[in-house]
Formats: sequence, structure tokens, C-alpha cells
Amino acid sequence: IFYEIKLPDIFNLVHPLGTVLGRAKYSNFFTAYQNCTVGVSNNKHPHIGKYVTLRPGSLILGNSQIGDNCEISAGSLLLNKNLKNDSIYIGNPKKNFVLKNNIKNNWK
Repeated sequence: IFYEIKLPDIFNLVHPLGTVLGRAKYSNFFTAYQNCTVGVSNNKHPHIGKYVTLRPGSLILGNSQIGDNCEISAGSLLLNKNLKNDSIYIGNPKKNFVLKNNIKNNWK
């Protein structure tokens, strides 16, 4: 975690080995698993809503706006893409990806 990064008051890092949390706007109930990356692309940084979970090996980069109660699936890359509230993102922008409705909340 870069020294100038402000994490939210409530967050959870699950086995965070290899995780890099860079410049972004983080909200409460943020969860990141191992080997995740959040960072800047073309001088733009992500905005992450409440109850967002990054599964192992996932990445959020650039001008990405993540709504509340979203999950980024294991090994997925979200680059300059917006997610509506209650979404599950699977895949990466150069290949097929799936966007599903997220009906659960891991924190409740």
C-alpha cells in the first residue's frame, strides 16, 4: 500500500501477499484477496464503491468507476470500465467478459 493512499475506515485484506493498492478512491467494506492490483492508467485512477470485493489475481486500473456491492472475479482485468451497482465482472477487455447481477453481500 503506497504511503499516501487513504484506505477506508472499514476494509479487509485476505492473505494480501502480492497485492498492490495504489492511487484510487476507496469506500468502506472494501475487500481484496491475494495478488490484486489497483492503480493508475494514463494518469486516471479508479473510484471504488462500498462493499466491493476483489477476488485473487484481479486488477482494477485507470478510469474505472465501480458501483456498490460489486465483485471482480479471480484473474479479471477491469481497465477504464464502469460497473453498475450489484455487478459481478468476469474476464478482461481483450477477451470475452461476463457481467452478472450480484444478489449477495459478503459483509452482511
